[in-house]
Amino acid sequence: MSCGTLGAIGGIRPSSEFRMALHDPQLNRTLEHAYCTGALPVVA
Repeated sequence: MSCGTLGAIGGIRPSSEFRMALHDPQLNRTLEHAYCTGALPVVA
């Protein structure tokens, strides 16, 4: 198992949605994850 920073195709930009996948071609397995965020109202 390796730890470290992974490269991102196309770079990283601000967004309300995030999707990613890591694929292991040797074992032919894929790990996928996604989430959406929403802005909270400003409370002063």
